[in-house]
Amino acid sequence: MTIACEILAVKIKANITATSMVLSQTECVEPCDTDVTITWTNTGGIPGTFEPAIVVNGTRTGAGYNQNVAAGATFSETFNLTALVTDTYTCCPDPN
Repeated sequence: MTIACEILAVKIKANITATSMVLSQTECVEPCDTDVTITWTNTGGIPGTFEPAIVVNGTRTGAGYNQNVAAGATFSETFNLTALVTDTYTCCPDPN
């Protein structure tokens, strides 16, 4: 008896990272509202799931749901920052 050979494909795991972040404005007068649109890309070889989030001055705010992103695909989420007072705000995507 001869057993047929089998093929095993090992793919790169999902790798979801931020690839773009756009603020609708970079200066405003209080009380200030602005939108931050973040785009993430999965450069891995398989689909992956993550929670889109933004970190503003060290405080993380998630979208409240998990998003599935196919291999090679992108996903964008817009976060609304409202009633900002006079200060300087550091905005970062998460995951980054």
